[in-house]
Amino acid sequence: MPTPRRTHHQRILAVLIAAALAILAPRSTMATLVDGDAAAILSKSREQYERAMDDIRRAISAQLESKKEQAKKLKDNTEATAEVLEEIKEFIATGAIPDTKSREKLEQAYRKAASQMKKAYNDALLSPDGERLFAADAAQFWSQWDLVPWGPDLVNSERTLASTDDTLVVDAESEGEYRVDVHGTCRGKGCVVLLDIPLADGRRLRLPSLPIDDGPVRLLLSVREDHVSADLGFARPVDLSTASNHETKGIEVSAANGAVVIESVRVKPIVAGSPPEPMDPAKRPADSRQPDNADPLPLNASGSGNLYNHNSQNPVNAQVTVIERDGSTVVLRVVRPGTGETFRVSCTLSRGNLAVNSVEQTQPPRGAPRFNISRTEGGNGTIRNGVLGLRWTVRGSSPPAKANNRPWTVTLKNVKIR
Repeated sequence: MPTPRRTHHQRILAVLIAAALAILAPRSTMATLVDGDAAAILSKSREQYERAMDDIRRAISAQLESKKEQAKKLKDNTEATAEVLEEIKEFIATGAIPDTKSREKLEQAYRKAASQMKKAYNDALLSPDGERLFAADAAQFWSQWDLVPWGPDLVNSERTLASTDDTLVVDAESEGEYRVDVHGTCRGKGCVVLLDIPLADGRRLRLPSLPIDDGPVRLLLSVREDHVSADLGFARPVDLSTASNHETKGIEVSAANGAVVIESVRVKPIVAGSPPEPMDPAKRPADSRQPDNADPLPLNASGSGNLYNHNSQNPVNAQVTVIERDGSTVVLRVVRPGTGETFRVSCTLSRGNLAVNSVEQTQPPRGAPRFNISRTEGGNGTIRNGVLGLRWTVRGSSPPAKANNRPWTVTLKNVKIR
């Protein structure tokens, strides 16, 4: 029996019904898609950021080399050459930008690359599971000065890995906090690279990369004292509970699926700090100066400072970001990079004074139960000359206690907002 042909109105109705069903699809399916998109977009942004930073480092190296050659041409060149060599040594150790005519341009290039990466992180944090997946990595990114040049390639010649038994051992000086960068090529579908790395506490962690289809391989990790950032090519968040004790030294690379050609492995130390501060208004052209009534806490502004728990006299590092602005309402995300603990703090801003309206612990410290806040008792603070100070008190309990309702005070000091 022939199938009846649909009329024009029936076809339009079918399209509308399909669209409605898509909108009413289960939220979990849509959330997964959004999280996946956020991770993919973040990876693209990271690739762009790394290319920009490589360009800046190459420009600095070229300028230092030119400066050294010019010093050698001087009649009495001993002192001038020694000064340049000291600048080169400092750049390799700390990533310090040398004092040249291009210094301001180099700082501006770094500022631009970091700001774009920061925006990508902030966008990713707005995805359904963004706080859990990206908050700690974002905080770590904003707490390092990233111009330190990569060390030399530690792979003497290209090495093809085709199984977990075929292991490339790289003798890397990776004590303390460091970053590792792996380049290669996947030959086949669904290649998985296994990276076995030393942690700062002496344990080792083995991480599988995300599957890679036929083409280039780029893997990046930042290894901190108690956190590993999956900068590129790995699933987030990195689970440190699988770390184990082994006597193996250096970095081990193997493949779990397909053949992978490892072309280079590089490491470099992590230097604490943050990207360049915005230019001093006094140094800007007159037509671009900020007005005296400029918003001291605009959307996406961020900074780092000290966090004090209860009555502790020993501060820990905290990263603060403005994640929402609506009139006088300011919502801050406060992250302790070392533990991943995250707060969402809603405040009212008036003439540089802050009043705390509500506090939520959106992510507990790794390995610790969530503190169930039953009431925000209040808090206050100030933002003056770009420096934020804030204090709040809440009541609640942590499992297994059910009705403890104990007070908990947190204080932020000397948070320099950019």
